[in-house]
Amino acid sequence: MGLNALVTHNVSALVKNLTLEGDWNASDREEYSRVGRISEQAMILNIAVRAAVDKCVVLERFRWDLDTKLQLNVYMGLAALKNLMRLHLRFPSSRAPQPTIEIPALPNLRSFIFTNYDPLCHPDDISRLLLHATKLSELQMHFSPRMREAVEPSVQLFHFFRKNIAARRKLKLKRIGLYNLFARAEGSELLDAVDLSELEALTSLNTVGREEGALAG
Repeated sequence: MGLNALVTHNVSALVKNLTLEGDWNASDREEYSRVGRISEQAMILNIAVRAAVDKCVVLERFRWDLDTKLQLNVYMGLAALKNLMRLHLRFPSSRAPQPTIEIPALPNLRSFIFTNYDPLCHPDDISRLLLHATKLSELQMHFSPRMREAVEPSVQLFHFFRKNIAARRKLKLKRIGLYNLFARAEGSELLDAVDLSELEALTSLNTVGREEGALAG
């Protein structure tokens, strides 16, 4: 109903904050993934979201908190928004095969938060977004607690920052958060990707080592 109102009524031009959250699950996801196809229900949802995003021309904040993937058409709609400054993404928890999307550049982004990142659940690639996020001041990275529970250090920070490191383009962040990161120490990669001279706050919870608060330097 909410998406329909944004698409069919004249209120969308006033919307600056759009949040989609709650319980939503495509009942055909497992069936379609077995034959290498994207769920039709998920496609319909993304088409509706893209139509709403196109109408919200002054949108400044977008939060996706559904346990299903955004598709490229929605990302491209977000990339076309000149005022978008804050993006919050929840990555899916299903291991059903899904295409991995390289999130396009969002050059006016000031804050980027992602949650539930699990390499086995086909999360999207944020490296291009970070490469072009020259105005980004806040980066909050929440990882699925599954890796810590399974003692599986499968996350590599280099994967996120590899394009910044290759281009020698450091992020000038003021706030960084790392949550539930269970990984081998990669402090040098983070230092190569982030200019710490303007850093005001670093939050690290359940990070890197098996002991709480163990942050590699």
